[in-house]
Amino acid sequence: MTPMVGVFLPAREALLNGTSITELLDFAAQAEAAGFDSVWTGDSLLATPIPEPLTLLSAVAARTTRVTIGTAALLPVLRNPITLAHTLATLDRLANGRLALALGSGFSLPANRAEFEAVGAPFDQRVGRLLETAEIWRRLWTGARVTFTGRYWTLNDISIAPTPQQAGGPPLWLATGTAAGARRAGERFDGILPYPPTAEQYRELTTTMHAAAGNADRDSDRITPALMVTVAINDDPEQAGIELDHYVRNFYGFSSDAVSLLQACYAGPLDGCVDWLRSYWNAGARHILLRIGNLDPTMQLSIATRVLDKIQQGLSSERLWPVIGGGAA
Repeated sequence: MTPMVGVFLPAREALLNGTSITELLDFAAQAEAAGFDSVWTGDSLLATPIPEPLTLLSAVAARTTRVTIGTAALLPVLRNPITLAHTLATLDRLANGRLALALGSGFSLPANRAEFEAVGAPFDQRVGRLLETAEIWRRLWTGARVTFTGRYWTLNDISIAPTPQQAGGPPLWLATGTAAGARRAGERFDGILPYPPTAEQYRELTTTMHAAAGNADRDSDRITPALMVTVAINDDPEQAGIELDHYVRNFYGFSSDAVSLLQACYAGPLDGCVDWLRSYWNAGARHILLRIGNLDPTMQLSIATRVLDKIQQGLSSERLWPVIGGGAA
């Protein structure tokens, strides 16, 4: 088994530094050529300026042929579930079955609450609405006519066309950092995308996910344990820390010290980064999503490729990615 490695498109960064959005398509094509397994983009309507993800991924699908294209994370509750099911089915067709969807419920911050309010989605219902949306999608994506009565939506004998290229629809991952979310991922989803600050916290979440899958009589080996990380690479650890802080402050408006308490962040030399990623591999991560802590898209791709190459070098002489601190999870 080998780790899958993906990279985030610098979509928000393009708006921050005035880069043309069309250059994101070049980035995706170059990432595919460099050997990445997947490319990803985030989602926000009002809280954080970023290109609309499904429109962007449609263009990326046309510029690539191999890589998985995905959202990390899509906020489905900001949209109508039936129209979104149709959009996603069409996108999966355009991508020839290469779409994956990590879904999020939104952070409990004033700006995030405001965007839910703007579209008439009650923020305190966001988890229940997300779960019901996923259920509606899966029923519609079979191609059958669907009658459904839920807590939030009612469907009366409807169907959509086209259905997705992938039978049953794209894999749905749950982006979560809580034990309750890990249980939901095990019970209902095709993957889990946490980003905890430590590998031990990651292990706790995946252990919870596996146990929940077993209790639900699901094969947990078919649930993808993914990981989102933000890294700043520099041989000078102090300079790397400065670069990470600059990036995070521009991206979130908070210091890297604050964000690192909640998210998996690394600042330092390349070798140290790969060792740090291995600790998450040991804890069960199998698809790593790299977000590079640099506002320059060209530098992002260069740095991400260096990380990918270093991981691949470790694979060249071993059947498994080298592990530290014990056997692979």
